[in-house]
Amino acid sequence: MDLFLSGLTFARIAITDKIIGLYQIGLKILDMSMKEPICGPHISAKTIVKEANQLAIHLLSKVEELNYKTRKDTQRALLTLFKH
Repeated sequence: MDLFLSGLTFARIAITDKIIGLYQIGLKILDMSMKEPICGPHISAKTIVKEANQLAIHLLSKVEELNYKTRKDTQRALLTLFKH
């Protein structure tokens, strides 16, 4: 669980950065953190929802202000969050 929370914390920090390269790295870390083995059955649904809500706020604020590729990646990240 520590790796899951650490990954999402780092992703949250990176996606709030104004530098697009760091933002992209944050999205990649978010994607990896939401997949097995990091986000497996040992992570409770309550924990996932809590963390996803915090990340979704940041991602939604970025959807309209970024270039096409980043906007598309952001939309994909949001869909990944809501699948859980």
